Amino acid sequence: MDDVPHWLALARGLSEVAPSWVACKSVGGAPTESGDLASTAPVEDWDALTQEFRRWVDATRLGPVVVCTHEPYVRHLVALDGPLRLFVLSLRARRVVRGATLFVPETLRPVTELDAWGFRRTRPGAEGVILLLDAVAQDGVEPDWPTLRARDVGALVARDRTGVRQTARLLLGPVDRAMVQLAEAVEGGRWDRRALSNMQRWCVARSLVEPAVMATWVRHRFTRPCAVLDALAAGRRVPGDRRVWLDEVSADHSVDGAVDATGVDRQQVVPQKL
Repeated sequence: MDDVPHWLALARGLSEVAPSWVACKSVGGAPTESGDLASTAPVEDWDALTQEFRRWVDATRLGPVVVCTHEPYVRHLVALDGPLRLFVLSLRARRVVRGATLFVPETLRPVTELDAWGFRRTRPGAEGVILLLDAVAQDGVEPDWPTLRARDVGALVARDRTGVRQTARLLLGPVDRAMVQLAEAVEGGRWDRRALSNMQRWCVARSLVEPAVMATWVRHRFTRPCAVLDALAAGRRVPGDRRVWLDEVSADHSVDGAVDATGVDRQQVVPQKL
């Protein structure tokens, strides 16, 4: 049992607190990434899930906890795991790619299963498709092979081709075959630029029927990320001095138990409206 993930108790607790909660990325059965647990859940369950996260952080003596809501439709719960490393639980109510909604929590119900570790997750093929959505969301059509290999996307596809096809149909409808082609290419160590371009164009066209969602996506895309989102994008590590970073973060985030430069403990600095 040496390979049991340290967040297993958290995932089980989240599954019990909210039946709607589903882990959907960076799971891999026995997980492939220890510093990130991406999930989906309706907004109405976020507060209960946040409290469960805080209980887990207290029990494991991590922290402080930073709550970031600067990415639309997502609440990032971040705990310091050691001096500079970050553990991140992301709660997503809507996955938007190039301005188009591709799924909400209910969409993934047909491809959700109870993992052998005892928590709810998307089946392996669905996880592979959801990971490949990151490529659809990026500008350009060149592959990010280091990330694809680190997340073992090819192996997820190989384990569950039926789940790949089912999830592609649920999320991408008329261009589901393009996702299947891209997934099969990644499984074989190749890349399919044409399939990726087809999905990108379809997402842009689909975004036109959701002007409010598209407008939110555009605003976020051209807004400078906050200190938390910067740290998540830069390898989930605190950039530089821990206390300086926490002081910067506390200006526009809720921070539980942060210690400022004077050593004074501060609880829930600047609570944020969600």
